[in-house]
Amino acid sequence: MSKKIVGVIFGGRSGEHEVSLVSATSVINEMPKEKYEVREIGIAKDGKWYTGEKGLVEKFKAGDFSGLKNVSFDEALGGCDIAFPVLHGTFGEDGTIQGLFEMFGIAYVGCGVLASSACMDKIICKDILSQAGLKVVPYVNFLRSEWGKSSDAIIERVSKEIEYPCFVKPSNMGSSVGISKVKSEEKLREAIDLAVKFDSRILVEKAVNAREIECAVLGNSDAKAAELGEILVGGEFYDYNDKYNNGETTVRIPAKISFADKKRIKDLAQRAYKLCDCS
Repeated sequence: MSKKIVGVIFGGRSGEHEVSLVSATSVINEMPKEKYEVREIGIAKDGKWYTGEKGLVEKFKAGDFSGLKNVSFDEALGGCDIAFPVLHGTFGEDGTIQGLFEMFGIAYVGCGVLASSACMDKIICKDILSQAGLKVVPYVNFLRSEWGKSSDAIIERVSKEIEYPCFVKPSNMGSSVGISKVKSEEKLREAIDLAVKFDSRILVEKAVNAREIECAVLGNSDAKAAELGEILVGGEFYDYNDKYNNGETTVRIPAKISFADKKRIKDLAQRAYKLCDCS
């Protein structure tokens, strides 16, 4: 049987470009070589596509584009049996490239357009889950344009409705980029000024004192929940530095929780997965 050609796509135009390169390295290294032929496909920060040689991801990490010729979307994926997007953030996880795959009839790994778009947007996702009866922490949201016109009113609203501590987040970023934990009104303006650099829609959530339990779900209509893990953070919260740089965060698998809580968390994860049409 001939090997399947897998186009592993990395880089991208988002603020999470560098994180994508790290993820792509893991995917490429773990791909069973006896079953798959990997085609490395990189998207530069300016949106240009590159492919055609092994070790492309390492060139991207070094910012070395010497000798590389950019290609079109269809040239990059021509002949591939399936696309494996390892793009983080906007233009990768938000349904945009998934829509491109759909239009060109290219099979791809991961969620479809609707789920990708809904789950990438924190505000929309929280709205979907809360309307279906799943509990989410209290939150308010507003537009960048509103912040520019009435920042004092927004600060007053957050102080009254959410209180402190709270988290300020861009609605459409991952990897904790642009996120701040705020413990007083004095620091709120600074945190929102940071968040609006990354997105036009801003989310402010109440911080809760809780353990961080994660539950992966895999499958389609028969989706199943995986074993639970607990994130044991090394810093104030699970921020970008804690995730990728300082090496102090650990993951405890399985999480040390009761059987009843484990069952409840898995049920919630599966319900959320289906509500958002994940696959």
